[in-house]
Amino acid sequence: MIKKKFYLMVSIALLCCNLILVFFLLQGPKINRNEGPMRRQPNPKMVIIEKLHFDDNQVKAYEQLIDVHQNEIQQHDRAINDLKRELYLQLKSANQETKSEELIAKMCEIQSEIERAHFQHFFEIRALCRPDQIDDFDSLSEELARIFGKPPLVR
Repeated sequence: MIKKKFYLMVSIALLCCNLILVFFLLQGPKINRNEGPMRRQPNPKMVIIEKLHFDDNQVKAYEQLIDVHQNEIQQHDRAINDLKRELYLQLKSANQETKSEELIAKMCEIQSEIERAHFQHFFEIRALCRPDQIDDFDSLSEELARIFGKPPLVR
């Protein structure tokens, strides 16, 4: 008799736990998507198209600029990754300070080229704008670092 009551109580407790779990799973997370670490980054391409009020022709030209820009950045990223690989191979030898400094300097040069490419890309986007869109672009330029920057690390 005591075993039956014990099993019945355990079964009821497990059933309650499962019901509570299902309830919380159905409710979903209560996260404000615009704040905190779970915040999603907006799609930069769509932000620019919307804020500058691009027409269909401007969108097509902008997409072509994006393709060219992404190819250029990918080439630079590959070069930096190759240099990083070579740099970290220097850890195997005892004293490669000169070689490692050269590799780091090359990476810095390529990173400078990347930043110049980004700047030139936005200059080309500005050239797509009609005169009535220039004020919108100038307003957008104040937000570019936030839109295209990496989100802050959460600790």
